[in-house]
Amino acid sequence: MTLQLSREYLKLLLAVQENPFGTISELAKSTGTSKPTVAKRLKELSDRRLFVVRPLLNDHNLGFEFVDVLLETKNLEGIKRLEDVAVKHPYTAYSGRCFGYFNGVLMQFRTPQGTRPLIHDLVDCLLKEGTVNWCKFFSIQDSPTVYTPMRIEGWKSGTMTWDFDWDKWFEKKPKTVKQNAQYGEPGSALRWFNSKDAHILYEVMRGTRRKNLEILEKIKENGSTITPQTFSRRYQMIRDECFSGYWTTFDAGVFDIHNNVLVVGKGDSSYIKNLRERLMTQTMPFQSVMRTSGENLFWYIRLQSSHLSPVLSNLYENLEKMEVSLIDYEHSNGFFVWPGNFDEVNQKWIDGREYMIDNVLK
Repeated sequence: MTLQLSREYLKLLLAVQENPFGTISELAKSTGTSKPTVAKRLKELSDRRLFVVRPLLNDHNLGFEFVDVLLETKNLEGIKRLEDVAVKHPYTAYSGRCFGYFNGVLMQFRTPQGTRPLIHDLVDCLLKEGTVNWCKFFSIQDSPTVYTPMRIEGWKSGTMTWDFDWDKWFEKKPKTVKQNAQYGEPGSALRWFNSKDAHILYEVMRGTRRKNLEILEKIKENGSTITPQTFSRRYQMIRDECFSGYWTTFDAGVFDIHNNVLVVGKGDSSYIKNLRERLMTQTMPFQSVMRTSGENLFWYIRLQSSHLSPVLSNLYENLEKMEVSLIDYEHSNGFFVWPGNFDEVNQKWIDGREYMIDNVLK
């Protein structure tokens, strides 16, 4: 059931989206509300997990690479086995049940640079044991991932609908975006990164709008102790080199977003390039993740059902091949960077077949 928020609460959420680290005073000023009222409403929204502010990791500087794979299974038992693998694997970033063109699990791994072959070997093991009967790895992207957050200014609470014209969005010529390569050597942040930083990173990924003392207490519960002075200094270093930005995620049910669609396609490289540039330069209110590589497209997007048709119709008209699947929102999970993965002695993320395959499948 969709929960209807009042105009005042929506205004506050919009202010947080525009200023993720805004103080109570700043949010009160931008919403025209008293500070006590803002503090009270913010706590209500936070306690009910209606929004969370999280960082976008600079995977390049942290020494990670993404590996995306669709794993098709014969039955539900196979899906449950893969979900167990996702929980046990040290470098899982996301897993979600997938139905439609593919029936199985979409798994995304954030692995140490150069270890992509180990994920291929892991999938080979799952094929041999019969859990997986078919798989599809996505191409290595030739440009950075494009993320778009849900922008709630497009939400019309009175009608419980999203006001957005997809035809205009697709028709408008996008601005040209310079395709910048990743700067510097991958893993540059690992020169100074340590195990305490790994604990900070993990906790901050769980939510950034928390007081430092709360984060420090959670880190202590997980077996690491950091002084407030050290925390402030190290946290700033992490912000500078390990984050590429922040985004605010909202409870999808509040805004009637129950369709999580995965489009895997192939088309003319110029159309794929323009689609990527359009997503980067033209405002769109829906949360999505896009990776591209030449003529290949991977686009995960969360939509209200009434907006699905214009998106798929345009893509179908322009792509040579299109495979559409629904991601089961109730059975999808995101995973944070686990602190135990960092080897402080060798200043690297732990890798190897035993750690990334054998221990997972036992």
